[in-house]
Amino acid sequence: MFREFIDDFSIFSVFFFYDYLANLEKFLKICKEKHLILNQKVSFHGKKGIIFGYVIFSDTIEVDKVKIDLIASLSPPTCE
Repeated sequence: MFREFIDDFSIFSVFFFYDYLANLEKFLKICKEKHLILNQKVSFHGKKGIIFGYVIFSDTIEVDKVKIDLIASLSPPTCE
């Protein structure tokens, strides 16, 4: 049987926790119907999330400082 995997996903609700749970239930139902597998790194109902190098909070989005520090520490490219 062929299996598909999801790398990253985000489920949120702006207003109420029960809206979040309803959205999560819809998502998990789709995963089950499509035979998608969630890996072990799954975390639910966090106060923040890191997606594509950005830290997402309920009221703001910031660039992930770890990514900035990593890029700043790289040596400049050379032509050899």
